[in-house]
Amino acid sequence: MAQLESASCLLRIAPEAAKELLARNDVCVSIPRPKADTEILSPLDAVKSKKIHDSPTHGFAIDRLHIDKMDAWAKRNIEGIARRVERDEHKKSKHKGEEL
Repeated sequence: MAQLESASCLLRIAPEAAKELLARNDVCVSIPRPKADTEILSPLDAVKSKKIHDSPTHGFAIDRLHIDKMDAWAKRNIEGIARRVERDEHKKSKHKGEEL
C-alpha cells in the first residue's frame, strides 16, 4: 500500500463516506495512524478489505486538497434523501386520494 509522509494535511471522514468515496474511485482515502505512516486505501479495499467493514470506529481521512470531493459526496447524499422524501410524500398523497 502507498504511504503518506504526514497526517497533518488530512481531513477525517466517516466510515460510510470512506467506503462510498473508495467504491466510486472519487478520491484516495487513508487511515491515519499515530506514530506511523498513514496508509492509503485503494478502491479495491472498499470492496474486498475488512478494514472498513470490521472497524466502524476506525479513523479515515482524505487530503484537505480534495475537500471538493467530500462536498460532492455530501450533495449526492442530500439529493438522494430529498428524492426519497418526495417519493414517499407522493405515495402518501396518492393513498389519501384513494381513501376518499
